[in-house]
Amino acid sequence: MQKHLKVSINGKQFVVATDENEQDVYAAVQLVDGMIKDTISKVPVGSEDKVLTLIALHLATDLTKSQRLLETSEQRIEQLVGLCDSEVV
Repeated sequence: MQKHLKVSINGKQFVVATDENEQDVYAAVQLVDGMIKDTISKVPVGSEDKVLTLIALHLATDLTKSQRLLETSEQRIEQLVGLCDSEVV
């Protein structure tokens, strides 16, 4: 069931319509809000669009790494299961 959550990111209010777990959404909001504040304090990038683009790139890089690690882990698990199956026979 879709929920409408009120959140605040960088001082701006949003209503998020989601089927996701509320705690996950609020954790994501805190992550993005913290990244925005951290980036603004460390990097004089200027416009909000540039800050948001840098954060999107950072999150996309993290996601890409996580997906690669997951795929590698899944392949390793399949190899181990194969080894276990061959030793059982």
